[in-house]
Amino acid sequence: MAGIAGALAAIVGWELLAGLERVTLLRATAALIAPARAAGSDGREAKAAERRRLALLAAVIAALIGWSLLGAAPALLVAGFGPFAALLVIRARQKRWRARVNRDASPAARAIADSLSSGRSLSVAIDNAAREGALCAATRAALHEVTASIAIGLSPDDALETLRRRCGEGPWETIIAAVQLQRSTGGDLTRLLRELAGELDGISRALREARAASAQARLTARIVLVMPLIGAMIFALAAPGALAAIFSSAVPRALLFVAASLQAVAILAVRRVARVRR
Repeated sequence: MAGIAGALAAIVGWELLAGLERVTLLRATAALIAPARAAGSDGREAKAAERRRLALLAAVIAALIGWSLLGAAPALLVAGFGPFAALLVIRARQKRWRARVNRDASPAARAIADSLSSGRSLSVAIDNAAREGALCAATRAALHEVTASIAIGLSPDDALETLRRRCGEGPWETIIAAVQLQRSTGGDLTRLLRELAGELDGISRALREARAASAQARLTARIVLVMPLIGAMIFALAAPGALAAIFSSAVPRALLFVAASLQAVAILAVRRVARVRR
């Protein structure tokens, strides 16, 4: 009985060590992908060290995928695209966060103006706007950070400047510039914010109309870009062994890699042409 108990204790200890290793690995992986998560959750810029770690992870993953699909030599070329892809992921997530926050600029400005018109201070007005149910969670969190920064002693101008840098070019830049100008020169900030909210609503309507007018062209471009992938899937279903034969030779693998690269360039070109700018 004592021998069995000792054997079971050894098994349990081994499983505990394996669990700790898995937790450590998960934590290390989470730390590596933290810049991409932060860019999408709060729009923050990744630090240089964080970008280097994420680029290294992306290069290793791209090299492993390229090695398994194309071979050892092309894997080095594929690994070179890993850091670029990681940077694109960070920028795309940050752009998506900025788009969500900038869409709420007009109702946020109107909520701040309503609080100011009732005699409240700027920090209280921003805090009330952060509690506005019409705003998305990302906007409310960003405004709460502004009020928290003011509460710990940061000046309103510096706190708003931090928000402006995170939001980038767009409606919040105009709203924050108006608030800073009023604090330095004076004026009716309530009226100015309401006028800005009305103008931002008009710009948003014009952008929606422009996107609706170009929706058919953008859909056609997406269909054309997806057609090669659909053709490859049909080919794989019709001849299951053909893809294995293609990947077994170096020249077809190289041609597929060039085709995939051109497809990626086409996707980026279509996105750039069809983009509706403010």
